[in-house]
Formats: sequence, structure tokens, C-alpha cells
Amino acid sequence: MKILLSLMFFLCAYANFVWSQGSHPQKKIDSLLELNNKYKLEDSLKLTRYYQLYRNYMKLTNTPEVDQYVDKTIQLAKKLNKPSFIAEAYYRMGFYHHIHSRYFLAEEYYGKSLDKYTELNDKEWLGGIYQNLSAMYVNIPDYSKALDANFKAVDIFSKIKDVESVAGCYVNISSIYSGLEQHYDAIQYLDKALKIFLNSKGNEYGIALCYANLGDVYFEAREGELNKIPLSKTEKYKKSLGYLEQSLKYAEKIEDNFSLLASINQTKGNIYKATGKKDLAEECYQKSIEYYAKTSVKKEYAVSLLALANFYIGEVQYAKAEPLLSEVIEIGNQNKILSLQRDGYMALTLLSEQQGKYNDALKYFKAYIQFKEQIFNEEKEKEITRKQMQLDFSIKERDYQNKQQLTDLALEKQVLLVKKRQQELLLNQQQLALSDKEKNIQRLNFLQQQANLEKEKLQKESQLKQQKLISSLEKEQANQQILQQENKIKLNRNFSIFFGVLAVVLLAAAIVVYKAQRKTAKLNELVLAQKEQLENLGKVKDRIFSVVSHDMRAPVNSLLSFMQLLEMGNVSSEKLKKYATDLKSSLGYTSSMLENLLNWAYSQMQGFKPTLQPTQINQLLEELLGSARVVATKKSIDISCHAESGMVVMADEDMLSLIIRNVLSNAIKFTEDCGAIMIYVEEHEKNVSIQIADNGVGMDIEQIQSFNKTAGYQLGETTLGTQKEKGTGLGLTLCKTFAKMMNATLTVKPNVDKGTVFMLVLPKS
Repeated sequence: MKILLSLMFFLCAYANFVWSQGSHPQKKIDSLLELNNKYKLEDSLKLTRYYQLYRNYMKLTNTPEVDQYVDKTIQLAKKLNKPSFIAEAYYRMGFYHHIHSRYFLAEEYYGKSLDKYTELNDKEWLGGIYQNLSAMYVNIPDYSKALDANFKAVDIFSKIKDVESVAGCYVNISSIYSGLEQHYDAIQYLDKALKIFLNSKGNEYGIALCYANLGDVYFEAREGELNKIPLSKTEKYKKSLGYLEQSLKYAEKIEDNFSLLASINQTKGNIYKATGKKDLAEECYQKSIEYYAKTSVKKEYAVSLLALANFYIGEVQYAKAEPLLSEVIEIGNQNKILSLQRDGYMALTLLSEQQGKYNDALKYFKAYIQFKEQIFNEEKEKEITRKQMQLDFSIKERDYQNKQQLTDLALEKQVLLVKKRQQELLLNQQQLALSDKEKNIQRLNFLQQQANLEKEKLQKESQLKQQKLISSLEKEQANQQILQQENKIKLNRNFSIFFGVLAVVLLAAAIVVYKAQRKTAKLNELVLAQKEQLENLGKVKDRIFSVVSHDMRAPVNSLLSFMQLLEMGNVSSEKLKKYATDLKSSLGYTSSMLENLLNWAYSQMQGFKPTLQPTQINQLLEELLGSARVVATKKSIDISCHAESGMVVMADEDMLSLIIRNVLSNAIKFTEDCGAIMIYVEEHEKNVSIQIADNGVGMDIEQIQSFNKTAGYQLGETTLGTQKEKGTGLGLTLCKTFAKMMNATLTVKPNVDKGTVFMLVLPKS
């Protein structure tokens, strides 16, 4: 786990380079081309369209179109005197070629971008470009130039007092030293970076990354480096685990941070494997694979699979290792990752060898040698490329060194140390390559001998099979004689078989009788359950008729009295207004009660089914909140809604409207003056949840438990609201019934402070 922050500046400051999830660049390109063809003026608007076109073509990796529209952008920017567009176009071309490993072109465009941003005196961009150059030199690899570029970035960020970017550079420098196996120096720079990140706010990722890299560096530190710290081997594992646990605390707080979490768990797995804690190692390796599976980084995902496969091979769990290695090879072949193919075939060689399949082991080992030599040849080409780049940019390097003062002496010393270390590493690699070739030859001879032995073994096995066939023929002849004797014995057995069959028949009859009794018992239980359900339904209907007979009488009598007063004509305007207001409130309650009663009666009709269709949540909520806010305003209740646009559910729109309207009405009814009602709509993987929370009087535990029961029909007790508002108790029962019909769930729980939270969960369209 060697994680670079080389692109942190670009990804953080210019995050719009990564398009939003679900968008399609080709659609944007088609739209932009249509607008561009219609628009004939060469002004800032056309320049912006050129800029957007080459950015979207970069996402599709369409290099010819990228080149075309970058050139158009630069030409028009020169004409309009827009140097910032030119500088950014050069930078993005450099970054585009960088991520596709075209380092010569990347270096050329980065250089042009540096010249332009130097003219603009944009320090922030200059520092970010030097960071990208550092990452590119590491990929070549040329650690001395990578270190030099990082120190230039540090110098720029220090001048503009961007301490967080300085910390990012320190992390990159530590990764360079770690790559050179100078772990002590790597730890020093990581400590510097960590102090900066801890002293500033909002840098959880930087803190998590520093702790993760510290854990990795301590794990990889060799004995010579440990003596400088100083630490024993046991202490280094303990310290490494401590840093990784610290990293996890911060990393788990960051959304969509799967790559870092996967890398941390992989290093933990390596530590547990080294310390003999096999169960913990396996658990960490599996977590690493799960996290990498959520990302698009195929190489790292395959490396985590390979780590777990090697663990299983060491634990003699060959059946678990084999499918993992097959997937590693498949990813390596599809993405042409030579190192994966090499390491995968080496692991397959070990697996086949330990299983005694020497022919397969020989085949896999030959494939391993082929990919290893191919990688060696590519590394030679990279070394030639690095030397060519050193020659191309040596003049610039000398100019830069002449301008430096005291700080350059320290930098030159560090660069020389790095170059010396690189030369030592190169010599070690050459020596290892020679020894590897000798080992490969010896291993090939060994596997060839084992394959020959396996052939001899197969020949002996075939001879043994022939002898077995001869003996089986002789045995068959003897068996025929025995069969003749057995036929005589079978005649004596027929009598005993008859009684055995009779006993089986009786047993079968007993089983049939037993099953019939069980079936009868189950039918009785079903009848009792249906009876109980019908009794409950009868009670509900009785309660409804009681409510209707009681609550319908009062508003009708009030209406008759009001009509008599109007006929008499001797009522003052103030009394008339008061009577009308009271009558309106009473009739409003009666109307709501009748609507709920009719809906409930309709839901109990045989053959009634909801009409489920895609329904826009936001549109429905806007309509319902309009009428609800009119009622809430009378009690000075604030209703807020938090919902993203575009969420669609499968529901019956009338049923859904009734549920939300009833729950909102209850919330307003039981919320005191100047209270608040919050509506949250959240989209999940397979469903959408609607939460309606209030800070009203709330419900007791028994009421909540009774409501959350899914079975049976229950009619709630009527309770007066905070301003003596009436209710029938039927609304929530109807909501529960309709939610079940739409394959949705409606539950309630207490609010954190006070009040209740109703949650309706509906399936997505």
C-alpha cells in the first residue's frame, strides 16, 4: 500500500473533471456540437463550448477529437486574449497523456503549461503541475527528478502559505523514499505531513492517508532501518497496526473512500499473516476484496485477490485458492497487466506443484517466465526513456540549479543520495535477475523431471488397470457359480420378504392416517384464524357505526339550528360569523371522517386492488404541502421538506396521497403552536423512504407497539389535538391498510427530543 497524493491538487481544486454519476459524455457532446454549429460568432461563448467539447472527448478517450478541439481552443483564446484558457488547455493535455502513460507528450504539455502559468503568476496552478510531474517521474521511474519536482512544489506552496498542499507534497516525498527503501526518511516526512493535517480542519482524508502510509512504512521497514528508529520486529508490527487502526477511524467517516479502506485492510492482513494470526488475516483480506470490488481499479482488486489466494495456498486450502487465481489471470489478460499475469502464473505454479500436478506446474512456470522476461524488457525500455528524458531536460535542470541559493545545496545532496541509491538498486536488480535466471533453469529442470516421473506413474497405472480387468473377469466367473447357490437361498427368503412387505404396508397406512390428522389440525387452525380476523373486522365495523352515529349527529343538528336562525333573521352579524366558523370547523371534521370511512369501506370490498404505477414524489409532495401549510399557518407551525428531485416510486397515487395527507394532518393536529414538522425523502438501493417528523405531544410506547404490528385490523382511540381538534381514529388504520396493499411499510418511532417520526418505505420504480 503505497498511496501517492500526487494528483491531490488536481482532484480537490478541479473536481469538475470527473463527471457526475449517471451522466453520459456522448450526449453532452452531441448537444454541444449542435449548439456550436448554429452559433457563428467567435466570442467567449464559443470558446467555452470548445473547452467543454475537448473535456468530454477526454472522458471518452477520443484522442483525435481531443487534439482538434484543444487546438481550436488555443487558437480562439489567442485571438480573444484569454491566456488562462491556453494555460489550462496545455495542462489538461499534459494530464491526459500522463494518465495514458505517454510521458514524452505529457512532459511537453506540462512544460508549456508551466510557461503560461508563470506568465500569469498563478502560484497555485504551478505547484499543482509540479506535483503531477513528480508522479510522472515516479512512474518512469526517475526518483531523483520526482524528488526535485516535489521540492519545487513545496517551495511554491510555502510562498503562498498553502500548508495543506505542502503536507501533500511531504506525503509524496515519503512515498519516493519508501520506494527507494529508505523508510526512516519516509517516516520523517510523513510525521511532518501528519502534524499539518491534524492542525487544520476538514482534512480527514489527509490524516487517514498519513496514518495508513505510516502503518505501511513500519511494516515494510527492514532491520537496518529499524535500528535507526529504534524498534524490534515485534514492536514494529504493533506500531504498524496502531497506525492502521488510527487511519480506519478517519477513513470510515469519508464517503465512497473504498480504495483507502481496501488498502488498509490488505496491509492489516499482511501483518496478521506475518504474526501467525490466520483468522484475522483471512478476514482482512476478504474485507480488502469487498472494498476494491466497489471501485473501478481492476489492478488493485486483482492484487487483493492474489494476496488472499497466496494465503490459502500457504494454509493448504487449494479449493479456495484456485478460483481466485483464475479471476486474477482473467483480469490480467483483459487489461494487459503483465505483473498480474506473471504473479498469477507463479501462484498457479506453486498450487499445481503442491498438488502433485507437475505437468500443469511446468506449463504455468513457462508462462510465468514468458511474462517475467516481457516485463524485464519493458523495464529496459523505461530505463532508456528515463535516460533520454534526463538528456532532454538537463539544460533546464542546470538553469534551475544556478538560480537556487542555500536551499539548493541541501536539495542537491538529497538528489545525489537518491541517485546513488538508485544505482545500488539497479545493481541489485541486475544481480537478482541473474540469480533468478539460474533459479528458473533449475526449476524448469526439476519440473521436467517431475513431469517425466508423472508419465512413468501413468504408464504403471495403466498396466495395473489391465491386471485388474483380468482379475475382475476371473472374479465374475466365480460370482456366477455363487449366484446359482444364492438362487436356492432366495426361495427360502421369499416367505420372510412377504411378512416384511406386509409390515411396510401397515406402516405406510399409519403414516397416511397421521398426515391426515395433521392436515385436519392445520385446517382447524386456519379456520380459527379466519374467525378471529372476521370478529376483529366486525368489531371495527361496529366501532365505525358507533363513530358515525355519534359524530354525524352533532354537525347535522348544528347545521339545522343554523338554518333555523337564518330563517328567523334576527341574528347579529358577529354571532352569524361565529356560528359559521364553528359550523365550518365541524363540517370540515365530518368531511374528513366521511372521506376516510368511504376509502376504508372501498378497501374492504372484494376484488379491490391498487393501481401501481411510477409516481413522482416531489410533484406529489408539492401539491399536498400546499394545502397542509394553510392549516399549519393557523398554529404557526413551520413545515420544511428535504427531497432530491427525480425520485420515482411504484405506488397508487391516490392511496399515497391519502397516507401522506393523514400523517401530515395528525402531525399538525398534535403539534403545539410555533412547532415544527420536517419531511425527509431519501433514495436507497431498492426503495425510497419518506420520514415525517414532528416535535408534538408524541405517542406512548404501547401506542407505538400497537401501530407497528403488521397483522389484524385495529381502530385507534380518538384523541383531541393541542387545540381540541377532533378525530375518528380511522385515519392511521386506513394508512396502514393502504401501505400494505402497495407493498410498502408504514412504521412509527419516537423523535429524538419529543414527538414522533412516521416512516413510509416504498419500492423504487
